[in-house]
Amino acid sequence: MQPTYLQNHSLVAADMIRSIPRMEPVADIIRYQEQYFDGSGVPSDGKKGAEIPIGARVLKIALDFDRQLSAVNDQVAAMQEIKKRDGAYDPSIMECAEKALTQIERTRKTFTQKETTISQLTEDMYLALDVITASGVILGSKNQKITNALIITLKNYEKNGQIKEAIHVLSPIG
Repeated sequence: MQPTYLQNHSLVAADMIRSIPRMEPVADIIRYQEQYFDGSGVPSDGKKGAEIPIGARVLKIALDFDRQLSAVNDQVAAMQEIKKRDGAYDPSIMECAEKALTQIERTRKTFTQKETTISQLTEDMYLALDVITASGVILGSKNQKITNALIITLKNYEKNGQIKEAIHVLSPIG
């Protein structure tokens, strides 16, 4: 069975980037982003394991995790699902990804999500949702740490009537 264009997107993108001076390593990462650690996937050139660029091995886990997360909307469940794929991922990189997810989950449990006003924002909070003005401008993105500069920006937009809704934040518990 011949691969479809969608399956070959990484090969097409890699060829385009390869023509840019000094971007060959990036092109290789993109070329192998859909290849599994066991050598299956695209491209089917026989490379496997450590022969696959490390950046591509990292990207493969990130892409598959993101796809799975879109399907189940739960980080832990998404990680458990991709872990079931024997031989698919570099074990050392998968271990790092699991540790990072564990740390994220631990951090999440020390924060609570709430609605607040701009005047109550503090620099120990994170945005739980994007902050978007009435005209559609994104002022802050989900999971962004709240800084003094962001608070000043939000206050200015609020004065001009561009922000009318409560701000959804992650606030430390305790």
